[in-house]
Amino acid sequence: MTRKIYYFGLVILIILLAACSSDSSNEETPVAEETSNAEAPLEPEVLFSYEEGEDDRYEIHNITSSYDASTVLFNTKETIKRDDERYDYVVYGGKDAVELRELSTSGDEEEACQQENISPNGQYLIVKCLKMDHAFMIYDLEKDEIIHEEPEFEDYGTDVMGITNDMEVVLKSIDGDLLSIYNVENKQTEEYSLPKLTGIEDEVFENFAISNDGQKILINAFYRLYLVDRGTGELQEILNLDSYQEQFETEELYLYSQRFSPDGKYAFIKISENTSDPIYQSHNFINLETGEIQSFSEFEYNRIGDIDENGRVLLTDSDDEIYIYSIPDEETYRIPDLDLSTYADEFTLSTDGNYLLYSDKKSDEVKTNYVYKVALGDVSTYETTDFMATPEELEELESSPGEGDTTADSIELSPVEEDVNNLYMENWNNISNVLYPTEFPEEVESISYRVNTGRYGQTIKFVSDSTVRKDMSFTAVDRTGEDHPAVCIDDDLELTETKDGIDYYFYLFSNDEGEISFVKDEWCYTIEGEDFTEEEYFTVAYSLAKAGEIPHELPIDEVSFPTELPIQDVIVSRNALYHYDEMKHKYVVDYYGDNENDVKIDFEIDQNEPDFYDYEENESIELTNGMEGSYNEEYLRVFMYDDKYYYTIKADIDNELIDKLGIENIKNALIEVGNSVE
Repeated sequence: MTRKIYYFGLVILIILLAACSSDSSNEETPVAEETSNAEAPLEPEVLFSYEEGEDDRYEIHNITSSYDASTVLFNTKETIKRDDERYDYVVYGGKDAVELRELSTSGDEEEACQQENISPNGQYLIVKCLKMDHAFMIYDLEKDEIIHEEPEFEDYGTDVMGITNDMEVVLKSIDGDLLSIYNVENKQTEEYSLPKLTGIEDEVFENFAISNDGQKILINAFYRLYLVDRGTGELQEILNLDSYQEQFETEELYLYSQRFSPDGKYAFIKISENTSDPIYQSHNFINLETGEIQSFSEFEYNRIGDIDENGRVLLTDSDDEIYIYSIPDEETYRIPDLDLSTYADEFTLSTDGNYLLYSDKKSDEVKTNYVYKVALGDVSTYETTDFMATPEELEELESSPGEGDTTADSIELSPVEEDVNNLYMENWNNISNVLYPTEFPEEVESISYRVNTGRYGQTIKFVSDSTVRKDMSFTAVDRTGEDHPAVCIDDDLELTETKDGIDYYFYLFSNDEGEISFVKDEWCYTIEGEDFTEEEYFTVAYSLAKAGEIPHELPIDEVSFPTELPIQDVIVSRNALYHYDEMKHKYVVDYYGDNENDVKIDFEIDQNEPDFYDYEENESIELTNGMEGSYNEEYLRVFMYDDKYYYTIKADIDNELIDKLGIENIKNALIEVGNSVE
């Protein structure tokens, strides 16, 4: 009976629905407005989250994904009380993130895995775990099982670099001259020796990338960029820095940050020196099929991401705005605003171009770390914007770098008004008023001093057979008048004791290093060491007393300082003194000015020979003060020696000002600074 009533009710419901549908069929149906991707907000999907503890510092690194972002790899580092724990995760099959060591066959809770990679299609995970008794394992993420374990290599100098969709393993020799493609099923290996392929005996590769089909390999060999076609076995040279190095008269230009599209059609490479102010730098997008290169000098993006199969590359700027630049169309699209914090990082574009992955940290009551995945939709509907880069001008490259304006006037020197000798004497003599430790856990062998304005330090060496209980470091910093003098206390220390109104912060870390910090009379004190007990640290801290005297008379009359500098109104920004080895002293002074043409000078006096003093490229110079002198153009330094002390005069100057003033004028100015030291 019940079943009959149910069916009868269902029939009545269908009739009523049909009637309603008939009545509404004559009414105009409103059409939903279309919303483009440029207007619709992007909705991030959380792949992973982790809440930080009070003493935690948590970081997420190296986010990589399969072609369609269905499989994602990333690494984390958790720092608790200066003790680092590193974990590697994989997200696949709609599951929560899985720690890679859980997949290891070792069964060891302390297992550490590394050299992990996923195949472009996201099916295979290859990983090497340190406590497994084989070279690597391959995990099938679709079957959720280990499908291959490779015995240990005879050659231990081999690193696992990747795996193809055909389950071919990419290997690299540790010395960087041999690339191998190993088929685990038939045990066959293809070897690519870079010296043999290029004919250059010492050729090694810095890095490489392989296309999704496994047939093309882009090789960065520091000075040259190559493309290997596995089908033909041919090696094609894409870029060579020989002409750049010759033109800019330096061997310090290298290839960096290579990117390779999954179809093997496009690449990106940066040419630069490994300095913050390179003599030359360019960012280059390359069409590998046509050989066309889009080269840019001024480049306002701080991160170059992945290239997708459409030749689109992910870019971010200093404001963490995110863009996608189309290499073939030369169009720039701005990704709609995401709710990003200042911690947002590790931006990654899936190689199908459909997903953006990134890490972020949100702070409510607790800090929570996230890995996000965002579906981008049709990027071509996004708002376009100007490409923030300047095309490289060939005319500029044809001029010789570093010559600058050869018609520029010579650089004028101005007198140094401040008495640097007096500054050093005041700071040194003030040692007698500083509180220093007077009790120690071991017999003292020697004490050396560090002295700067408002900052004093000691290194106390002990008579000890121990390799760790051999010294302690003490620092005293004047925080008088500051609103928060305790800012000098590291946040990983814990309030351990309060005595006589003074809070003592201390921690003994897992590596046996210890640190105690406290503020007394608006001075901040810190004592550090290794393998000492908590009681010993507190004994040293409680023993602070005014020195009452200086260690010895400072032999300031034995040295001289510049009296003229290429600075309009000279300002002394630092005057540091380091005392070591009984009666040896090192003086460090930084001079600067506020005029746009001022040349900042770093000046040092030491009784030990400085770096680059015997550099074979140094040019001997004559000085009017009678000292032995030489000049290094590459590092813009003048060296002098008076039979007891070495003097170094260094120009701290960027390439723009070098070009403006002229390299020869700068050299002459540095020599004149040297002549003024007498």
